Amino acid sequence: LFALPATIFWFLLVINALNLIDGLDGLAAGIAMFSSLTLLVICVLSGSAFVALGFAAVAGAALGFLRYNFHPASIFLGDSGSYTLGYALAGLSVLAARKSEAAVAILTPVVALGVPMIDAAFAPVRRFILGRGPFRPDRDHIHHRLLKLGYTHQRAVMVLYAATIAMGLVALALVHARDDRAALILVLLGVTAIVLM
Repeated sequence: LFALPATIFWFLLVINALNLIDGLDGLAAGIAMFSSLTLLVICVLSGSAFVALGFAAVAGAALGFLRYNFHPASIFLGDSGSYTLGYALAGLSVLAARKSEAAVAILTPVVALGVPMIDAAFAPVRRFILGRGPFRPDRDHIHHRLLKLGYTHQRAVMVLYAATIAMGLVALALVHARDDRAALILVLLGVTAIVLM
């Protein structure tokens, strides 16, 4: 009953999450690359070779693009590029979820894409609390906050890459968690680490 609305919501969330995180040179493409690599490994472990090939293509395209997109960038993703990456990640993760156990299938893409997902989830809440329109742009995303703390452009991007890699490792650990409580604890630890960062 909820499969179609949940799938539509997932596509909208991932597409917008990648678009919102695309505020610094190389950030969205790098996060897409590391998330794709994590989901690629998970697909290989679960025997989903076709979906793994899709994640490999996304990771390879993002890596090739990063050569020219890392600071100082000579080319940019723009909305169409970030939407395309988000759509590819959302679609491939739905395909991967069809071949896995329910809990692992739902949790691993959410954790692997944790950095942009948390930023996208808190953006409308933050804007509502501050009395702004939920769809109005602002400069309070996680990468903007790192810059306000005094991080350089490259260092802010590297911190968010490290957070994405950490979330990817948590997602890989979820694959081996047999117990629902262990999976829940891993998710809570990962989300807490990103929020604290």
